[in-house]
Amino acid sequence: MGLMSKWLMRGGLLASLALLTGAYALVGFWPVGAAISAVILAGWLAWRHQRGWLSSTLLILYLGSAAGALLLGSPATLTIAGTASALMSWEIATTPNRGGDALLHDLDERAHLAPLLLSVGIGLLIAEAGLFVRFAMPFGAIVFAALLVLLGVYGIYRLFTPR
Repeated sequence: MGLMSKWLMRGGLLASLALLTGAYALVGFWPVGAAISAVILAGWLAWRHQRGWLSSTLLILYLGSAAGALLLGSPATLTIAGTASALMSWEIATTPNRGGDALLHDLDERAHLAPLLLSVGIGLLIAEAGLFVRFAMPFGAIVFAALLVLLGVYGIYRLFTPR
């Protein structure tokens, strides 16, 4: 894992834990948010030494905690941003390190991080915009529209990537 990946992973993890604690603090349950964040951080520190199913378990714990914060009435903006940061950190952490030539590894890292940051940024923008724009549409139409948007973004990405 390159230096840029390490800093993005650590920064995303700390940002997601701070946002989760803040989401619980805004509804008056800051000790719960701090305790959950401490458990996730301790689990992440343990996971660094033992790779495997623990990273996915920590992500599921985080997502469940974010859902709990939403059910308690915390602002969705904090939980959406925190969840996007946690997902980005999980993706970077679970990407296998190929080792080998340092130049090839650096190019491979950039090739992985650019679409990841783009997709997280676009997803975060769409999710946050969805909080402010209200549409009266059936659920099936919303799912269909979301699939069309995803296919469109993928098509645009494929247009600008060399083959």
